[in-house]
Amino acid sequence: MFFLQSARGRAKLWRPVAAVGVALLLVGATPLRHRPQPQVAPGAPNILIIVTDDQRDGMRMLPRTRRIFRKGVRFTNAFATTPLCCPSRASILTGRYAHNHGVIANTLRDGAEKYDARTGLPYLLKSAGYTTGIVGKYLNEVPLEEAPPYFDRYVRTEGRAYYGGRWNVNGVVHQLPGYSTSVIADAASMFILEQAITGAPWFLVIATVAPHNPAVPEEKYARLKVGRWKGNPATNSRRSDEGKPDYIRKESYSLKDGRRLRRAQLRTLASVDDLVVKVFDTLRSTSQDRNTLAFFLSDNGMMWGEFGLLKKGYPYTPSVRVPMLMRWPERIRRAQVDARLVANIDIAPSVLDAIGLPQDHDVPMDGRSLLSREWRRRWLLLEYWRNMGSGSPWASLRSDRWQYIESYTGRLHRELYDLRRDPWQLTNLMRSRLPAGAPDPARLAGLLHAFRSCRGTTGPRACP
Repeated sequence: MFFLQSARGRAKLWRPVAAVGVALLLVGATPLRHRPQPQVAPGAPNILIIVTDDQRDGMRMLPRTRRIFRKGVRFTNAFATTPLCCPSRASILTGRYAHNHGVIANTLRDGAEKYDARTGLPYLLKSAGYTTGIVGKYLNEVPLEEAPPYFDRYVRTEGRAYYGGRWNVNGVVHQLPGYSTSVIADAASMFILEQAITGAPWFLVIATVAPHNPAVPEEKYARLKVGRWKGNPATNSRRSDEGKPDYIRKESYSLKDGRRLRRAQLRTLASVDDLVVKVFDTLRSTSQDRNTLAFFLSDNGMMWGEFGLLKKGYPYTPSVRVPMLMRWPERIRRAQVDARLVANIDIAPSVLDAIGLPQDHDVPMDGRSLLSREWRRRWLLLEYWRNMGSGSPWASLRSDRWQYIESYTGRLHRELYDLRRDPWQLTNLMRSRLPAGAPDPARLAGLLHAFRSCRGTTGPRACP
């Protein structure tokens, strides 16, 4: 067996894999459609996407990650178009809104079964000559025994186990010892080492369990100091949920609950920082760093007690805003801050732009390339259906200054916030006389209705 493992700790970690005769060098048997496929030009970049789970904030817990991505682009206004794990991950892979890719929930029936893998990056890049891999989480509720389609190599896990989880390593399911983030770091580094030998361009998704609740820190970070959080106006005001729909007002989590969740989540991110360092050390040691286009982002945010809420899936800023970073030393040579409205749907078109692959005109992407500065969104569509039967369907338009929200449980409930004057969304302007300069709610309702069926970036149904 050829494992490229020299350190005693790594050898111990991979001993269960060797025992069943499985190595990451095994090639998956996922077939491709029998039609000519475009091939990338020589020197095409490797593609790396690192996705954390439910990370609303906490980049200060990732100081080395920030340093690694420093000579890259930091997006300060980035969002998950559907703030829920499975729909968001499908949007990352396809560059499409959930109303177009069909994955609207975390359940198998309304989630992974609706995902057409032939429209995603793994298929498109594998068709073009890339070796494709995924380490960590895949789409929710896909049986662990199943191979994620169009990934040549995979080390995927299920559920939310931080210790002692079950893993599928290229078709063999068993338990691996160690902390999940460390298992993922070792497997990702191994994939990169192997690709350095083959010389072929590669595409790798690293999807951590962290910092999903129940967030279990690695033992060495179990008592890590993260600072006492004072909360914010949306956690401290007794009137913070006024003007919100009934399904919001019935929730009653406290600032104390939010502090507890925040503390645990931030501690798990310290191990994510270790993972990123290990991956980029491997890239540098194999001379693959400069020509690797890398992204770091979360699949959605999280409420830490704002408006009495302690989950994701809501239209408010802590739930929909996500950290997003991009680096590509071969092309991006200085630190940049990009304040445009960007989203998870922009990852896939950025990848195709970077490697020179055309989009499929029959299945257009709704996002835009982050490598181009020639566009700027005025509005971003946010949309949500359900999660395991909880919450309420809603849709929203968000600009740099305004957010308009419609909730669809029972009678229509509308909200409008001035994000410049009211960043914590405490005052629903629909309940009183609109201030001067506010957009017309009737016009916003019309735009929202139209955008909820948008498709692609051109034509009469173009997405915002």
